[in-house]
Amino acid sequence: MPDDEYTDDQLTQEVTELRTRVKALEDFRVEYEQRQWSLQRLATVLHDSSDAISVLDVDGQILEWNPAAERIDGDTKTEARGMNVRQLIPAASYPKEQERMMAVSRGMTLAPYETQRVTKRGLLLDSLRTMTKMAAQAGRADSISSTERNLTGWKRPANTDGVNGHS
Repeated sequence: MPDDEYTDDQLTQEVTELRTRVKALEDFRVEYEQRQWSLQRLATVLHDSSDAISVLDVDGQILEWNPAAERIDGDTKTEARGMNVRQLIPAASYPKEQERMMAVSRGMTLAPYETQRVTKRGLLLDSLRTMTKMAAQAGRADSISSTERNLTGWKRPANTDGVNGHS
């Protein structure tokens, strides 16, 4: 029998292996499409949110900035990238904010908290901020997500039962 001929058993085995590979590729394609769709949905949420959402490196440099952050602050995404978050925080509040950022980068979970931010025009806005660690490989923080809701001008109902953190 020449070297390039296969027995029936060898052909059956080759076909089975090929079918297994095709199935694995199809499963990979389906999973990839599902992840792409999930990313598209998340990007829409980020883009359409009325809350200012930014991604900061652990030193406070702004990496990403959504359209609501542009509207609230006045800086475009291009202007904001590379800016330090320190420019958005009143000087007296910065040590506490830096402390919070370090705690989040170490993995602590912080409850949303009221704070203030300074806009491009120098206006002081009241906001509710949430920060979340964004982990790279090995769980080490490589960035922080910050979400802020502008509270300036909002009427808050009198709340004496402690719900929503207000008393």
